[in-house]
Amino acid sequence: MEVYELVQAPRPCSYLPNLEASFRYFYIKNCTVYLYCALLERGWRRFGNYFFVPTCKTCDACISIRQDCANFVFSKSHKRTLKARLPCEFLVQE
Repeated sequence: MEVYELVQAPRPCSYLPNLEASFRYFYIKNCTVYLYCALLERGWRRFGNYFFVPTCKTCDACISIRQDCANFVFSKSHKRTLKARLPCEFLVQE
């Protein structure tokens, strides 16, 4: 397994206006299952062999969450929100 660490210089945030974002990256060649699971459990995201996590100093709005979709049960609050027909879009990709 080969691991390379990269740190991105701050750039304009893709999610929130007037804020800066910065990310820490690992390029991992032949990542083990153990390391893969450990990184995801700690909020790291993955794109191919690249793993990344936000390292913004002034914001924590884009913290990753993990949801077990197969066993998800809508609460009363979720159902009310869906019935309100707010302008939102749901996109499910496989």
